[in-house]
Amino acid sequence: MKKREKKAWEHDIENLVHSFLNRTIYEKLTEDILSSIPDVTLEQAVIDNIQAKISPDFSDEYDVVTKLSTGRQAVYATFYLECEVCNGGFSQFFYNSISVFAEDALYGFERIGAVKLSALMKQAIILYKENKREITEKEDETIEGYHKFYSDNPLNKLDDIFYLLIKEENLSTLRINYIRNNPNEFLD
Repeated sequence: MKKREKKAWEHDIENLVHSFLNRTIYEKLTEDILSSIPDVTLEQAVIDNIQAKISPDFSDEYDVVTKLSTGRQAVYATFYLECEVCNGGFSQFFYNSISVFAEDALYGFERIGAVKLSALMKQAIILYKENKREITEKEDETIEGYHKFYSDNPLNKLDDIFYLLIKEENLSTLRINYIRNNPNEFLD
């Protein structure tokens, strides 16, 4: 890469990071605000709105989220499941505390119309439950423990299928369409 191209690329990344860190976080969503948010930032705006209701240490995350509308639960659970699986696979999702939202993600996929992802999530939950003892006995909250947990984990075989399905079903678009078609589920 030429020096000039690298500088432009680094500048683009810096701008993206700056924009993200300085984005507007709506503690309350109204119909006017929701309709004014462009699709490209809509999911993040809804996630930020939900997180604004959660304590900074996330100790009340599950209680807060499960008291919200089913639409908000669907967006939150599927968004974070996607983040975790795309970062480290289903193994990472079930390893981390966000896994308490596994069933919520399953129903969330159904709710927004991601039929194939819902079926895959059901398969992941069953596989995890069937192998939970063997999988979790490797956990010890160390890097080595995580690597043991991750290696030869039966959930790993579902990762590539997930990556294909989020594109095939256009997961982000499904969430955006759900929010646009059901705005009352996202208003404060």
